[in-house]
Amino acid sequence: MLSYGSSAKRHALELLLRSRPPRSNEEMNVKTAASPKSGAELLDMYYLDLRSHLLEIAAGLDRIERTGGAADPRLARLRRAAAIATDGGPDRVIRLLESLSVP
Repeated sequence: MLSYGSSAKRHALELLLRSRPPRSNEEMNVKTAASPKSGAELLDMYYLDLRSHLLEIAAGLDRIERTGGAADPRLARLRRAAAIATDGGPDRVIRLLESLSVP
């Protein structure tokens, strides 16, 4: 059990714990209930928006690479995030945000 010497130490520990990104849905107090809509219904709802966002990302990457910005480490983070977004693994949002966080 931790012993706190002062309220300042306790406050510092609380700040440190709050600054660490959550590791799971449980830590974030996120309820992971299934959607009341089917996959086809969700795709009908979001397809055009997602398509638009993907086109915008592709156009932005093309502009950056045409102007010689391909060596920037931020671009590498964006590429890793794009791979996470399409990998089909669990907790993609959390992993994507962690990949974009500056170390």
